[in-house]
Parts: sequence; C-alpha cells; structure tokens
Amino acid sequence: QSGYPIVIDCTHSVQQPGGLGTTSGGDRDMARYIARAGLAVGADVVFMEVHDDPDNAPSDGPNMIRLDNFETLLNELKEKFVIGNTNFKSINDDLKLTIQLNNGETPNQLLDYLIGKARINHFVEVIPSVNDIFIKTVTQNA
Repeated sequence: QSGYPIVIDCTHSVQQPGGLGTTSGGDRDMARYIARAGLAVGADVVFMEVHDDPDNAPSDGPNMIRLDNFETLLNELKEKFVIGNTNFKSINDDLKLTIQLNNGETPNQLLDYLIGKARINHFVEVIPSVNDIFIKTVTQNA
C-alpha cells in the first residue's frame, strides 16, 4: 500500500546480539523459516547474507546462509512461492583488492591460489613506477 517494496532480512532477523558472549551469535538454520514467513505474508524481497565459510566470516557468521546451502534454499522458496526475476548482488562484485606479492612470488602463483577460492572477474598486474621504487627506497633508508 505504501508503494515501496517490502523486504524481509532473514539472516539478520536470526541474529542474537551478544549471543556468543563478546560477539553476536545467531541461528542460521532459522533463516529459511523467516524467509518463508516473509514471503507468505507478502514480502517483495528476501535479503540474506551468504558466505562460503560463515564460521570464519569477519562478522555475522552465525546467522549467514552457507553458500553450499543457498541453491537448495532458493529452490525451496521457488517451489512454495511465485518468485519473479532473481537478482543476486554479491559484495564481492564490488570488492577490489590490491595485493602486493612477496619477493619471489609470481602473479600466476597468486592466480592459482585464488582460482580455487573465488571467482576472478578482472586481474591487472600493477608494475611499480620508477617514482614508486624511488620513494620506497628513500623512505626505507631514511
């Protein structure tokens, strides 16, 4: 009625602030039920955080959906509810990393390591300029 889409945030809804003592806890297994309930009462959008290793995520891990369970959950929701276009926006789509290699390591070694852990959309090798090398040398010897 408001003209705005209704969003249910199923993963933060199961977060338990202070649940692990000094950090937030959560019950990721309950997120699927929150998603279903939201859609059942007319939510337009389901927001959920998904991570390949939520137990080692920097934050919100206990309430995140495991990546290997995500497709099953999505299919379960599609079976029970009419779901139109699905758009997935990953924080990783906007994540830009600059990684400095240790001496002796090659860009190919880095790529070999990363390919098994993430999707690489773009890779650029940045070679330091003569000015960069000069500044580094001067500041190290100062």
